[in-house]
Amino acid sequence: MFDTRIEIVVKSAVRDEYNELNDELTPIALCYAQKTENGGRKMVDAGAIVYADDTEYTIRWRQEVKVGQFIIDNEQRYEIVAAREIGRRKLLRLTCKLHNNVENQG
Repeated sequence: MFDTRIEIVVKSAVRDEYNELNDELTPIALCYAQKTENGGRKMVDAGAIVYADDTEYTIRWRQEVKVGQFIIDNEQRYEIVAAREIGRRKLLRLTCKLHNNVENQG
């Protein structure tokens, strides 16, 4: 059932040696999940055609996982847009979005 190894990360602001703020992904959990792909859709965003894929991950319940964090799966980054509890603190279903393959509309 849980056959996909994923890493859950959170974006945080870190200062570099020049005292500038940079975004950095900080890992908060490494776990195994069941991956379900729901298909994709095509939309226009800021004059470009964007393909958006909806993917759901089911993991064991973890308190620290929240909406707005990211999942790294095979070098691809998914943003968590919804988290639903299944059972009483048994499982957690995470709905994620991956945006890539941008084409200019011209």
